[in-house]
Amino acid sequence: MAESGTFDIKDSIATSVADLFDTMLDMEATPFEEQDVLPLDGRCIIGTLSFAGEVIGNIDIQLSDEASRMVTAAMLGMEPEDIEDDEEIKDVVREVCNIVGGNLKSGFEDVGLQCVISTPSITTGDDFEIETLNMDRYNKFGFKFEDQVIYVELAVKAADHVAPEARARLTAVDISKFTRLDIIESTGDTVIELFDVMLGMDVEMSDTEGPSDLKMEKTMGEISFAGEVTGSLQFMVSTEFARLMTSAILGMEPGEIDDEEEVKDVIGEVTNITAGNLKAAFNDSGLGCKISPPHITTGTDFTIETAHMDRTERYAFKLRRHEIFVEVCVKIDDMVEVVDEPIEADTARETETNAAASATVATEAAAPKTAAKKAAAEPAETEEIPEDQLQVLMDIPLQLSVELGRTKMKIEDLLNLSTGSTLVHKNLEGEPLDVLANETLIARGEVIVENEKYGIRITEVVSSKERIESLRRDPLKTTGD
Repeated sequence: MAESGTFDIKDSIATSVADLFDTMLDMEATPFEEQDVLPLDGRCIIGTLSFAGEVIGNIDIQLSDEASRMVTAAMLGMEPEDIEDDEEIKDVVREVCNIVGGNLKSGFEDVGLQCVISTPSITTGDDFEIETLNMDRYNKFGFKFEDQVIYVELAVKAADHVAPEARARLTAVDISKFTRLDIIESTGDTVIELFDVMLGMDVEMSDTEGPSDLKMEKTMGEISFAGEVTGSLQFMVSTEFARLMTSAILGMEPGEIDDEEEVKDVIGEVTNITAGNLKAAFNDSGLGCKISPPHITTGTDFTIETAHMDRTERYAFKLRRHEIFVEVCVKIDDMVEVVDEPIEADTARETETNAAASATVATEAAAPKTAAKKAAAEPAETEEIPEDQLQVLMDIPLQLSVELGRTKMKIEDLLNLSTGSTLVHKNLEGEPLDVLANETLIARGEVIVENEKYGIRITEVVSSKERIESLRRDPLKTTGD
């Protein structure tokens, strides 16, 4: 990641941690070498904060249960054994995330890489692993204090097509748009359509209470929102079902999958699609936000919490014995100026009319969901989806583009470009051109000219496996757009 390497990331994190322990905890935190960093044993707590914008990725603050109690006690001026409420510990870890992540964000912006940060999420448990996929830079920094350690793990990269422009100003937003937004329309229905179209699987909504019922190895994808809307979306399935999903996309048997990265890529992409649709719904409502790259958590015993949200909505789905859980936790960012003024008389009448129309639409839209829940509870005759409803999906427009090639360069070199400069791509002369649909590789072709117009003759349509490989190399071409 050349762009973010123009300032010392390690020094920024080390200074932030040292200053925090010195000024807020009255302790000395001493860094130690990266090769000496060891995994935490036993129950631990991890705070995760995401970057979105021209820099994307995550920063994790990792502490053992005992270390987190010591830090909390020092910050609150009490003894570790006097802490009875785990919420106090979680709040302190969130504050540490905000301080360290906020300082790093300032460092990125000082070198011209504008970004925003999400609300921290908290993961606790005895057996789990967190991984952020397909980043350019991975670092894990360890610090000793008293007889304990705290780890800061960083996974970041520069977003595609980084532009040297100022971050868009936060504008006043109508809070009513946020409260009226039908989240299930953008997440629950998206999941059902996604499994139908991409995987050929017919899932239905379930009344299952939550992922605590999933007593087995689990795989979770999580994406954070940052901007005028902040929070997270989580997509969780059993690891067994994650392999079934992967095999369906790759057209192979589950037992033939010997690369767990393929499974993680599929869960990451499903999470990305679901969160991307919700982001689009927020943007359509005038609430600008960006999404982080997905990070994947696997294990048998863990919980992830994004606290202090305005809206928390959970949905469960079922396919035979397999269950799928989606949780959305969001709020309007504290820095956003909220408009909450009385509605004028004429506007009130218009709103009342629109509300009545929306209620009718909402009732009609809710009918399939209610029916699905009823079907899960008692046997019923199933009906095929009418062809005209499937046609709605067929009419969704896709942005098709052809890529001649790409390259990377330092910001300094970018600023020195002038008329006559030459950009050298990695592609060799005569290589097929990439054909992209919504920035995902679908085919390759060659240039033809007919009637003085350029075109592309398709020479190869990529397989599902190659599409997964392209996601692994460049997973989030749409992030931050």
